Amino acid sequence: MNRIHFIFPYVLGFVFMLAFLPTFAQDNSIQKTIDSLNLVIHKRPADPLPVYHKANLFLITGSKDEAFRFFKQVVLLFTQNPDSLYRNNAADSYYQMSLLTFTKNKKEAYNYALGALQIKPKEKLYRIQQARVLIEIPETKKDGINFYETLVKEYPTDTEVLLEYAAFLERESPERASAMYEKVLRNNPTDAKSLFALGNYEVNVGLKQTKPDAATKHYLKAEGYLAAALQQQPENDVYRKKLGDLYSTLAWYYKDQRNKEAAAKTKEYKQKLADLGLKN
Repeated sequence: MNRIHFIFPYVLGFVFMLAFLPTFAQDNSIQKTIDSLNLVIHKRPADPLPVYHKANLFLITGSKDEAFRFFKQVVLLFTQNPDSLYRNNAADSYYQMSLLTFTKNKKEAYNYALGALQIKPKEKLYRIQQARVLIEIPETKKDGINFYETLVKEYPTDTEVLLEYAAFLERESPERASAMYEKVLRNNPTDAKSLFALGNYEVNVGLKQTKPDAATKHYLKAEGYLAAALQQQPENDVYRKKLGDLYSTLAWYYKDQRNKEAAAKTKEYKQKLADLGLKN
């Protein structure tokens, strides 16, 4: 009971800090927060909770190496004292370590994903990460595909699962990927992430075309999806930039046609680009 009374005000303070993180960053108070965490860690060296919060703070501020180091410390502390109170923190630390090592070392990332699943074997995010890593290791690629197929059967309408698998299929079987993306969109026609994924898919297909006219057919399809995604999330700069790049591409395509109708289209797409607040 005393431990819970000790932890609760600390956690509440940390949540408050996260809510106002931009303000903290602006007035250089991040270091003060880290100093406060260090004091707690010094007083309770066997407690993984303040270490876990410190790791997340570094992750949010972009210090990935430091974040990894403290997530690893959380796991070590939990291993030494597997208190059920810290199971979620340890599992998430394994998961974050898997994400952080994914691009550098797939096998290491797999081991961390497995660590998360050993603590919480039913957690969907951890299972997705395991499938994601398995697919990228040549000798376990088939296992990864089977893992994804199992997830799709288990979560037939889950946007996250279907989009993850569709992204993989895009490299292996574009037709199946397209069907998967469309299935996701049918399940939730206004889901911004699904709209963006399908728009991005059409752009990628267009880039593979050898003839400009064939590519443009896919770009025009992509325009509808990307514009709809941005409409759902108008504050999303990634969506805005992707749509802006597409408008630029279409403006150049019509400019090369050199006729009156094409000239009007060029002007239209340049205006759309300006409306996004982007330059051609």
